[in-house]
Amino acid sequence: MKRKLLAVFMSAAVLASVPVCLSSCGGRNYADSIISEIDQKNYTEALEIYRTKGIRAEDQDRFAVEIRSRVTDAVSKYAANDLDYDSVTELLEAAKSFDLPGIADSLASSERYAGNLQYSKDGYERGVASFNSEDYISAYNYFKRVLEADANYTSAEQYLTQSVDKFCAGVTERTNASVSEGKYDEALDYLTQTLAVSGFNPAAEEMVKSLLDTTRIQAIIVHAQEFEAKSDLSGAISYLAAAKSEYDVETSPEINEYQTRLTDQYIADKLAEANKLADEGKYDSAVKILDDANVLVPSEHFTAASARIARMKPVYLRELECMESNRFESGRGETITDTAGNTYPSENLYLLSGKKGLLRRDIGYAGFALGGGYSTMKGVIAVDSLSDNTTGVLKIEGDGKLLYTLDLSTGTPAGELNLDVSKVGILNISVDANDSGTIYLILSNIRFIKA
Repeated sequence: MKRKLLAVFMSAAVLASVPVCLSSCGGRNYADSIISEIDQKNYTEALEIYRTKGIRAEDQDRFAVEIRSRVTDAVSKYAANDLDYDSVTELLEAAKSFDLPGIADSLASSERYAGNLQYSKDGYERGVASFNSEDYISAYNYFKRVLEADANYTSAEQYLTQSVDKFCAGVTERTNASVSEGKYDEALDYLTQTLAVSGFNPAAEEMVKSLLDTTRIQAIIVHAQEFEAKSDLSGAISYLAAAKSEYDVETSPEINEYQTRLTDQYIADKLAEANKLADEGKYDSAVKILDDANVLVPSEHFTAASARIARMKPVYLRELECMESNRFESGRGETITDTAGNTYPSENLYLLSGKKGLLRRDIGYAGFALGGGYSTMKGVIAVDSLSDNTTGVLKIEGDGKLLYTLDLSTGTPAGELNLDVSKVGILNISVDANDSGTIYLILSNIRFIKA
């Protein structure tokens, strides 16, 4: 076919200098002969007759109409897939070689239309191939190109819509498969990569964005639930806060609802834990738990409970300033044992001793300013095992008034002190030895309850 075209072009070049005879050979009509050769696709022969024999002037318009008609018909057949593109091109090239006046624009229009059709058909075929191989993005782009060239290409428009639908369905199916197996990270990686190429169609891109957001929210909740399953509510709450900030899901109703439930449970658990410690007298530990919890989850419940427990917390003897003392010392930094074998830890432990010798009586005492701010004095009193076999007396006075007294000896059992010190301004504690020797009084966990 290419040789045939080449021959046409060469003949046209050689004969271009031959004038067209519009009335030759005694007026014989060669127009029909030329048309006949064209209909048989003998373009070289047709052009040879035209160049050597010519056509009559009165046949020129009809000849031009016949040429235009055949070109238009050929393009129409190509559009209907009844003729191939090469055949149309050959006819067009032959028609242009006649250099007929008045049909140049018509031929140029037909050539453009045929070119657009060829472009559309090629794109359509490529689109169908891509569609069948499930490459829906390429298929969409091919069909979009086809429709830009030919807006009335109905089947291309149908394929275009189906390409988007198939793409979205495939993305959804693959994502759901990963999610059903609990592979959220895998699903998120896939959706993130897919989002990068989903801009070929606005609806597809919006669908991928929505699916990515939904899957991410599900993944965040699932990961938080893993902390919750381990009873690590603080870990779950911390993770949710970080995830909301990192992934911009602050407005997610699902996450906010779940976070609210976790927070409410966390507050209830920490309040219960702190109250239990307070009931056990572990006030510092209780307040620390509440203060730490308030950092993670700021709550007026924690603030109020911390203040309440702080008010409940007693003031220990070690926290009071001793105004004056004699033979008064803190625990020796080791465990102390009383005469009955009971042991006392060194924390908040004091020893007050009285000593009587041949020439001197040394009374142990310690004075504290309470300022009327306490209601009760509590703790344990006992006799240290290092005491001599002697006797003595313990006295506790408030503002000069005797509030409590106890005879001491190595046989005195340990006892709980629960003394009313309401409105006492100055408190004095003293130990006096009655007989020769030294007696040591253990003051363990002495504390003052606030009024």
